[in-house]
Amino acid sequence: MLKNRFLLWRNKQMTYLMLGLPIIITLFFNMAIGRDPKNIRIGIINEEINLRDCANFTYKHNNNCFLNENIYGSCQLIYELHKRTYKIRDYYDIEDAKMAIRKNEIWALLRFNWNYTESLKDRVNSGENSRDDVVDQSFLEFWVDDSDRYMSILIERDLTLSLADAFKNLVGSCKDSLDKVFSYPIKIHDALYGSNAGSFAHFVAPGTVCICMFFLPLIFTTFVMLDEQNDGILDRVLTSGMTYLEIALAHSIIQIIYICIQAVEILIIMYVFYDNPYIGSITIGFSLLIVIGITGMIYGFVLALSNDSHFAAGFAGVGTNFLLMCACGFIWPTQGARYFVKYTNKFVPITLAIEALRGITMRGWSIDHTAVYMGFVSMLIWALIFYAISFVLYKSKKGTWKKV
Repeated sequence: MLKNRFLLWRNKQMTYLMLGLPIIITLFFNMAIGRDPKNIRIGIINEEINLRDCANFTYKHNNNCFLNENIYGSCQLIYELHKRTYKIRDYYDIEDAKMAIRKNEIWALLRFNWNYTESLKDRVNSGENSRDDVVDQSFLEFWVDDSDRYMSILIERDLTLSLADAFKNLVGSCKDSLDKVFSYPIKIHDALYGSNAGSFAHFVAPGTVCICMFFLPLIFTTFVMLDEQNDGILDRVLTSGMTYLEIALAHSIIQIIYICIQAVEILIIMYVFYDNPYIGSITIGFSLLIVIGITGMIYGFVLALSNDSHFAAGFAGVGTNFLLMCACGFIWPTQGARYFVKYTNKFVPITLAIEALRGITMRGWSIDHTAVYMGFVSMLIWALIFYAISFVLYKSKKGTWKKV
């Protein structure tokens, strides 16, 4: 163990890298991923009024009825979109506006008919007796660039919410029944877990934490063991009488210290500095990260024993990391996978651990919940599997690793 401490002290670059990478990864994750885009450009074709004149024809408060006032429904909707930081571009020709979408100048296009507001009033006053042409003129036309699915869903969501807020302001002090007519036919209560306005980052954060805690010890262990093998240090250590178990234990003690420091860094940046939701036990979450890190460390022994060069081990490590990211529910819910993958990805390392950490941080579950303790159990089982594989590789390996 003293040898390992000396090597780490001598190789300060590796030490700084292993302590700095968790900080860099979590900082860039929170700065780049999961926040809703702002200042999205959308086009408007408003045939009932010029956009420059809209400021004089909107309600800022819910205190009037648009049936009795000179108010334009299109202007009210545009006002609500402005409140959601959308950048509005005015167009007069529908083909020019569609071409702007194709050129990626705008993300979506809205078109109001020349008598949009009057048609809304007629529908309110006439109800089911409204003429077909009145109904058609009261519809808002919408086109969107659906090449980026998340952006299109975001725009459609904001348009729906803005439309609801606009109608709420338009009916204002109209008769009581009108606000119910223009409201959703469903009452949405506060979320039992999480927030009604939660972001995608909250879903991805537990996966990012778990992958960091698995991958960083993996790479560190692999490269340190291969360095010692290539420098002839292992030859001398094995010749002196040490066993494989003693070598692994000596490395593990130093590595666990690193794992604890990395876990603290990640938790502070992810859940204190950036305030991602964490409502469960810190102790349980921290313990889970330590178990994940130890499992990654043991898998590092497997890669070091099965590869003779840093190049091959690096490829194996990166390939493993990419496979885990695709299959473990980090990017997308496991329930959305294909049939075969859906029922096999629970056997992939860290899949259940991610679900456990998500339950701890976002739902406040304790160790007695099935999802949480199964996260611990799965990682312990994988640690034993990786240790068994590394022991078999050690026994069958010729050369430096084989004790003479």
